[in-house]
Amino acid sequence: MSVNNIYDFRSQGFDILGTSVESCFAYDRKKHYQFYLAGDFGDKVDQNPESFYYLATASLASYLDISPVRVANLEYIRNKTDVIVIFTMLDKAPVQGSVQMNQPELSLEDAAKLFLAEVDAGKLIIAVFPDEDNPAGKPIMATATDASELTARLASCRYKPQDRSTSSQGLGAGAVAGIAVGMLLAGIILTIGALFIYQRVRGVSGSLPNVTFRAGMSNVNFEEK
Repeated sequence: MSVNNIYDFRSQGFDILGTSVESCFAYDRKKHYQFYLAGDFGDKVDQNPESFYYLATASLASYLDISPVRVANLEYIRNKTDVIVIFTMLDKAPVQGSVQMNQPELSLEDAAKLFLAEVDAGKLIIAVFPDEDNPAGKPIMATATDASELTARLASCRYKPQDRSTSSQGLGAGAVAGIAVGMLLAGIILTIGALFIYQRVRGVSGSLPNVTFRAGMSNVNFEEK
């Protein structure tokens, strides 16, 4: 009899944009690249960046014969005329899972060489966004140019779709505990302030009352000196 433990279950389908395994790979098992997409479509990409990320990720994975999850943290920036795409290419998974692949995936080195060769030859075509004027919904394509490897990448700041699995869970236990402690301290400070003002208004001589707090009790005892 086998026992399976299920945790962090999500009823939604797998979201390639909301999932990144880049942190699981050492620095020598991933490469960072950027390339240009020339064309006057930057405004449309800005209007629907999520579709662009999906299409560009799928295009790269298809051309390079790698799994889409190996095209990590794809993002774009714009200059005056072009869209500059930046992404991280990951190596093959170090452990063979139970999912059967139709064909063996290329290694990181082979996929990297293929990527640069395809761009240099003008053969790497990236789907940019769906053509709204085309009834068949065929995406508009753009040719990748000027590819180069980056030595490092800054932390990604691109648009990321909201994680629907955690958007409705509310505050965590730590946040609730912090709010409770903050409210308790605020209540104590307000109580002392109110007593101080009351003493000044009544003209009672002497200093502030001696306030005694007892941990774990809701009562606060005040004794005048």
